[in-house]
Amino acid sequence: MKKTYKIIIISVAILVIIIGITFCLFVRSIGDINVPSTMNEETIFFPELSESIYIRAKAWGLGGNHQEIILSTYPIDKKRPSIKGVDMIFYTSEIYLKKKGLDTLVVYADASTIGKMPDSLKTMIDIVPIGLKNNDEVKDYERNYKKYDLKKISVYKEKE
Repeated sequence: MKKTYKIIIISVAILVIIIGITFCLFVRSIGDINVPSTMNEETIFFPELSESIYIRAKAWGLGGNHQEIILSTYPIDKKRPSIKGVDMIFYTSEIYLKKKGLDTLVVYADASTIGKMPDSLKTMIDIVPIGLKNNDEVKDYERNYKKYDLKKISVYKEKE
């Protein structure tokens, strides 16, 4: 009986060592698993009002899974977090914009990602969020935003 236990213990030890070595080789082969944060910034200027909307699209986290796009009437410092009640926050990777008339900015985004309109957003620019209600609408805008004469704001770098 003692010989059987020794064989089982040695076999388990060898199996653990093989799994450990395989894991180390796998991690080494994929390199660093920490995805660096991405940040894109944009400014939409309304010359008739002499006002601008500042936009920051940012993704961060281990897998880049934290995403937000903020619209603000103040220039956005790269390090400052979004401020509820001051910034309009979209918890998504992409939104689509269109200037309408002299004073309106229409923002298309997945309806479930649109944050509350801030109470203290002081601007003469009328920001109109339009929620895309289902996945088919979101995919349609993703594919056809240029045809609809929209500008895409994304947390991802655009391929040239």
